[in-house]
Amino acid sequence: GTITKGQMTVRQVYADGKFLEVTGVGYEPKGEFKIDGAVAKPEGDAELLLRIGTLCNNAKLRRKEDNSWEIFGDPTEGALIVAAAKAGLGMEKLEKDFPRIREIPFTSERKCMTTVHKTPQKEVVAYMKGAPETVLEKCTLILENGKEVKLTQAKSAKVLQANEQLAGNALRVLAMAYKRLSSAAEKYEDEDIERDLVFAGLQGMIDPPREEAVKAN
Repeated sequence: GTITKGQMTVRQVYADGKFLEVTGVGYEPKGEFKIDGAVAKPEGDAELLLRIGTLCNNAKLRRKEDNSWEIFGDPTEGALIVAAAKAGLGMEKLEKDFPRIREIPFTSERKCMTTVHKTPQKEVVAYMKGAPETVLEKCTLILENGKEVKLTQAKSAKVLQANEQLAGNALRVLAMAYKRLSSAAEKYEDEDIERDLVFAGLQGMIDPPREEAVKAN
């Protein structure tokens, strides 16, 4: 008897060098964030990480008539939306505040996806999510306590170590990054958008066993 609902769920996020544990099961946007067992509201770098996960995303979270929740689209993307919602970052409001103006789609070769948005301050920003190694390679800066600092080899190694720690807990890991663009974002080539980004962090989610795997045990 497993308690998984066969629904992807973010269990840990890594931002600003810290791990936050995420509670709650399935797609219901109810849960808490904890650091070392103490409840902590995701702020600053962690909040940005969660926002990127929701906006660089093509899934939708909806409440059904029986008040349960369902995801339309990719379960991995769905898990990111739910994690942000647990932090009070609702998808509808984010999409209104940060309207998307462009997308560079995910492919299995590229291993990442990028969306471009207008911010409430009328700036233009690119948000990327993808395989940790892929995203890291496209970054030259890293976000630390709200500041963008040079992504040195040592800092890169620390991120990869955090990635291994999450993956070692049987979590599927995605990395997030961002980049400010000039207002002429429409004229950018894809390659220009997807280089010299700022690394924002990692989200690790549990990949629940498939039904047939559960029955076989």
